[in-house]
Amino acid sequence: MEDPELLSAYLDYYWPASRAQCLAALDRLAFLGSLRDGGEPSIFPQKVIDVGSGPGPMAAAFASRGTGSFSLLDRSGRSLVLARERIAAEKGAESARVATMVCDIGTPDPRAIPLWGEADCVSFGHSLNELWPDRDDRVLRRAALLEKYSGALRSGGFMLVVEPALLETSRDLLRVRNLLVERGWTVAAPCSGRAQNACPALEAGPTHTCHESLRWNPPERTARLAASLGLDREWLKMTWFALLPPRGKKAGESDSPGARAPEPGERTVYRVVSDPMLNKGGRVRRLLCGALGRFPLSAQSLRGGNEPLETGFAAFDVLARGDFISLDGQESRENGWGMAPGTELHRLFPRDN
Repeated sequence: MEDPELLSAYLDYYWPASRAQCLAALDRLAFLGSLRDGGEPSIFPQKVIDVGSGPGPMAAAFASRGTGSFSLLDRSGRSLVLARERIAAEKGAESARVATMVCDIGTPDPRAIPLWGEADCVSFGHSLNELWPDRDDRVLRRAALLEKYSGALRSGGFMLVVEPALLETSRDLLRVRNLLVERGWTVAAPCSGRAQNACPALEAGPTHTCHESLRWNPPERTARLAASLGLDREWLKMTWFALLPPRGKKAGESDSPGARAPEPGERTVYRVVSDPMLNKGGRVRRLLCGALGRFPLSAQSLRGGNEPLETGFAAFDVLARGDFISLDGQESRENGWGMAPGTELHRLFPRDN
């Protein structure tokens, strides 16, 4: 980030993508929070410590939603100067209070970091994976670091970690997530129904992960740059978690229910965690994840092959990774569920405009 040319390239290409990813995570966190809070809007974080901030794409996303106080930590002083400028450029954020610190984010000093103990959120945007990448104990070290930074949170505060969707990078974050859950942490998002249960993707095999695919309209400059490089930026991919540290509980002790079957009449929310897959029988399958674990939901393609589905289940046809849905009237099939006449599937988030 100290190299002007590399920093300029980052601002043109990666900065808008990282900002958009953070906004998407915050929107999904708010959606799941509204389900838990009976439909009431969640209180948005006012004080944020952004760790490995760089030129501030995560912080800018927070600022655009009304966050007023920031502590930005990074080893690059040049990028922190730009972060201040980018935050101030967000609509309504001209008066945001921004403190910056050039430091090694892997060895935090609570005595020196502004907002320590007062933060509503501590965020890591594409920075946690850069710590100890070649060490066999990197998962243990990263989990310990998140535990250390959790001391910066006020009661009720959360950690937000956004990482690239590369296979091993994503699986490393899933391992960090699971380790923290074992130690009493709660996953506030995006794991609907599995706030304190292990992620089933790791158990599915070494090529499985869990990531989000976000449809995105990039800024014109970013789109031109992507096109010149032959890159597709229609979709943004990321693995991310919002995590709550244990408060007044022993490690491993939970005040949330474990995996269970839904009660009759209970509305259960599931998350789509795969792209569509066509099986030999001509059925299209999508993996869902929720309180019962990870399992397929399938629908019969009347045309077969790779042509578009013509089943009449329009909501099923347009689902994407990361969508939250409700389901009722499905049929039981071997190893999963199937769409049937009368099945009600509603995409709860994101909603079509």
